[in-house]
Amino acid sequence: MSGTGVLESAAGALRDADLHRLHGRVTNLIGLVIEASGLEAEVGELCTIEAGRVRDRVPAEVVGFRNGRTLLMPLGEMHGIGPGNRVTATGQPLRIPVGRELLGRIVDGLGRPLDGGPAPEAAARRSAAGSPRSSRAGAASGSGSSPARASASRRCSG
Repeated sequence: MSGTGVLESAAGALRDADLHRLHGRVTNLIGLVIEASGLEAEVGELCTIEAGRVRDRVPAEVVGFRNGRTLLMPLGEMHGIGPGNRVTATGQPLRIPVGRELLGRIVDGLGRPLDGGPAPEAAARRSAAGSPRSSRAGAASGSGSSPARASASRRCSG
C-alpha cells in the first residue's frame, strides 16, 4: 500500500472511531420515542439514525434520558428504523435555514423543500433551541411595552 493509501485508510478509521461515544445503537422504539444505548449526547442535540439499507439517515433530536439510555424524537419518516440501527451524535443543535431565500417557498420544519424546487441556499442557519429576542419575549409574556400597546393605551385612556 502506498503512503497516501495508508494515510487515507488511517483518516477513514479515525472518522469512524467512537471518540467520546458519538455512536450508539437503537434499543427500543415506543410510539414516536426512540431509545438508544451507548450514546453520549445532550438534550437538543441533533443525531442521525441509519434506517435500513435503502433509506437515507433519519434526523432525530435528543429529548431526554431514561435508565442510562438516550431518548430521541425522529424528525422524519421512521420506516426502516429497528433494533441495532446505528445512531450518530452530530455534536450540534438542530439548525434550520433562515433568510429571504425562503420567501415564497414551501418547506418543512427542517427547511427541506416541499414545493419540488431545489433546496434553498439560506445565508444563515439558526438553532431551533434559540431563545426569543428580549423585545419579543416581553411582548409575548404580556410584559413590557410596544408602540402598538402604547398607542392602544392612549386611545383607551381618553
